Amino acid sequence: MTRTNENSACWCAFADALTIPDWLNLFNAVAGYGWNIEDMMMAGRRVFYLKRLVNHRFGLTAEDDNLTPRMLEPANDGEPEGIQMNFEGMKARFYTLMGIDPVKGIPTKQILEEHGMANEAGKVW
Repeated sequence: MTRTNENSACWCAFADALTIPDWLNLFNAVAGYGWNIEDMMMAGRRVFYLKRLVNHRFGLTAEDDNLTPRMLEPANDGEPEGIQMNFEGMKARFYTLMGIDPVKGIPTKQILEEHGMANEAGKVW
């Protein structure tokens, strides 16, 4: 969830790369959280899940998690030339790893509760 943490901190994605311990030190110094790495990563996951819930509130579902037709075309050259991407398989695996419902496109009730988001779970499940 490093990208989510970077976005939450309004950090430029093109700036020099920081390590996870660097991010931890920055968040703790600026905000005084006293986080360990797991606390910081949990916060990143909560932000990610909240974004999914906001999208759900605006009517988006798993069906809307797609790429443009051009992105799904096999590569024209290089090592992956001619290989068709299995986007649906990759999406299903991502949903499984992240605890996202494959129909609604939002975190499962269990995942939300595990991340201290029982209020949010009660509104969508």
